[in-house]
Amino acid sequence: MKEWPYNPNQPAGRALIAPPEAEDGELRALMECAPFGEPVVATTSLLHLRDIIQDAIELLTEREQWVFNAHACERLSFREIGQQLNVGKTTAFDIYHRATETLRNILDECPAIVTHINHKETT
Repeated sequence: MKEWPYNPNQPAGRALIAPPEAEDGELRALMECAPFGEPVVATTSLLHLRDIIQDAIELLTEREQWVFNAHACERLSFREIGQQLNVGKTTAFDIYHRATETLRNILDECPAIVTHINHKETT
């Protein structure tokens, strides 16, 4: 198994682990919430996770990135994606499925992502 960071060629300056201020956002939200209320964590405390996911998506092939974006973000059907790529909808689905499996495998090795998911499951 590869050690994190998964991509040794990542651009300099991008952290693939949670910065110390990420914990501060959760603690601050807890301190500022009303008694017996649910804390609301600012979305800025999740920016490091977005960067990690963006780095993981950049590890996909160009075609996988395009299909993933077309379906997950643009909400195109696999039929529409297949038409644009001149392939069948099953092939478009297979490309998307392969991309999501690759992302899952990459992100499963990231401590910041795993910690965030485990924290959300316990609350």
